[in-house]
Amino acid sequence: MFKNTRTMTEVAILIALAFILDLVSNMYSSFIWAYGGSFSLSLVPLAIIGYRHGWKAGFVGGFLMGLLQLLLGAFIVHPAQVLLDYPLPFAMLGLAGFWSRQVNSRKRWRIFIILSTFIASLLRLACHILAGYIFWSDGLSPRAAIWNSIIYNTPYVAGSWVISCIVLVVLYKGYERMLQPPKYMPRRY
Repeated sequence: MFKNTRTMTEVAILIALAFILDLVSNMYSSFIWAYGGSFSLSLVPLAIIGYRHGWKAGFVGGFLMGLLQLLLGAFIVHPAQVLLDYPLPFAMLGLAGFWSRQVNSRKRWRIFIILSTFIASLLRLACHILAGYIFWSDGLSPRAAIWNSIIYNTPYVAGSWVISCIVLVVLYKGYERMLQPPKYMPRRY
């Protein structure tokens, strides 16, 4: 997965960038979503990890980013949130790399960026909805709990997906060669 120091360094930098982008967006949207959530661009660096190094690296990178968020300022109300609101949803974003071969081929790459990030965002949304359902089910009926969770989580996940798709398409259009998987030359001793 992480073949050498260069790959690990690149993934670490992209995880840090995802964390910072999410942190900044949380500062500016905390007045809209009282229980967390924001229009975040964290999908962009996590998808780039997946596109350059495969879905396993994207999954691990997203999981580590979620753990970093959990350790440095999580808003925990229910124990289920420890996994379902932090490491797991961001690991789902890294699964956009499952379509890395199609994104990195020069045919219909825009469609596969949109499709891969949509599916990854949908999986992230499922994690957040499940966490919200568990949280809201203590005081509401099951039907009300699920609808509260869907209504609360869908706008910011959908907004993050749209914004991230636009940024990824622009990045891949302008910097296609830089965002392709690395082609390392073997060392000669």
